[in-house]
Amino acid sequence: MIDAAQYSHRLLESEFTFKFRRQLQPTLRGYSRTEVFSSIDAVIRSLELINPRFTSLTVTNIPQVVADFCANGGAVLGRECREWQSLDLSALSARLLLDGQERQRGTGALVLGDPINVLEWFANKVTREGMYIEAGQFVMTGTMTGLHAPSVGSTATAQFDCLGDVSIAFQ
Repeated sequence: MIDAAQYSHRLLESEFTFKFRRQLQPTLRGYSRTEVFSSIDAVIRSLELINPRFTSLTVTNIPQVVADFCANGGAVLGRECREWQSLDLSALSARLLLDGQERQRGTGALVLGDPINVLEWFANKVTREGMYIEAGQFVMTGTMTGLHAPSVGSTATAQFDCLGDVSIAFQ
């Protein structure tokens, strides 16, 4: 249960979240897809709570959105799946349901063609800027089901094929 009063926008996205097994240190050479892939400990089904500090949700001023932690207000994480390496994440589907009614369905291909593409881009962007990705750190890769606004009293559920469900209720 989430206190709806804490979230002025109450927006949700169904996403893959990845947990890193080992640290990726700053490097100018970049990391290969294989290196990024092997650094991942688990894939996790999740719901991201979008809750910008601004009165309206806007993507017209990208630096402002980035400075607002990309409008992230929190996340609900499901159980970690450590045996994910054989899954075709680009084909794996997610469904977002509000009070049991399907609102939208999508696949991992909606996030740069494959969620691993997002992780490879992210790892190379931050490490070339002199930052680390720490062991145990979580990275969310982007919505597979769009942005949805449950009302107070609603329950949202994201169903991820073989990974299972994750739910949140606003009270």
